[in-house]
Amino acid sequence: MVIVSLITDLRSRHILNVVTLPAMAAGFLAMAATATIQGRLFLLIPFVLAFLCSAGFCLFMEKSSIWAAGDSKLFLAVAVWMNGIVPPLWGTSLLIGWTASLHTGVCVIQFFARRNRRNLSMSWHYPGSMTIALASGMTLLLHEWMARGNW
Repeated sequence: MVIVSLITDLRSRHILNVVTLPAMAAGFLAMAATATIQGRLFLLIPFVLAFLCSAGFCLFMEKSSIWAAGDSKLFLAVAVWMNGIVPPLWGTSLLIGWTASLHTGVCVIQFFARRNRRNLSMSWHYPGSMTIALASGMTLLLHEWMARGNW
């Protein structure tokens, strides 16, 4: 899902709903099915809280004109699946932190690479799927590293 969205975003600057929305719905169904099968519906509480935190981050990024709606949908789809792999609030905080840090770094590099440095907001217009893909990979790698007791 992330790779397909990254490729389409780089080629046409669009992230397809056909990719993100079914992935998000499947992630919700997988989490609900897991909690129901285990008979522990209270396990959905951290998952819902993590999703609300992710939605708040996406709303901020979109309303600040940093991201477009496609980037928000991709981030939410990644967050839903990430919360199934990594403990929900831990995974969400890592994903938000990595994404915000990478995005800020790219904007600063683009700002200083330009000759006309009057407006920082123009540096924000690049495919956000790049930072989302990198942040999800870094979150998974850090989780694997910590799960092996290397910290």
